[in-house]
Amino acid sequence: MGNERNGGGRASLRATNEAHVNRLLRELHEKKRWLDTMIAGLEAAAESPHHHLIERAGEIFEHLNGAHPKVDLRRPQQRILADLASQVGRRRPRRVIRPDAKAA
Repeated sequence: MGNERNGGGRASLRATNEAHVNRLLRELHEKKRWLDTMIAGLEAAAESPHHHLIERAGEIFEHLNGAHPKVDLRRPQQRILADLASQVGRRRPRRVIRPDAKAA
């Protein structure tokens, strides 16, 4: 009898451990999907001409220190921002398909 109870206990413990491992795996895969999504989004944003335009404009305007109106930039500054702005205008944003908006 002792062996029967012990064998049943091991099987129950094994099933419990397997359930914990499966739950952990499911949670890790969910976390990995979230991280992959965030990494891809941040990488795309960092390479985006939108991001570069905003970043560069911020740098240029930061150094003006109110010395003269921000619209009166020097030629090199105007050229940098105009080049970036034209890149933003040429690129179309990717169409994002939401999972809840699937075609019927």
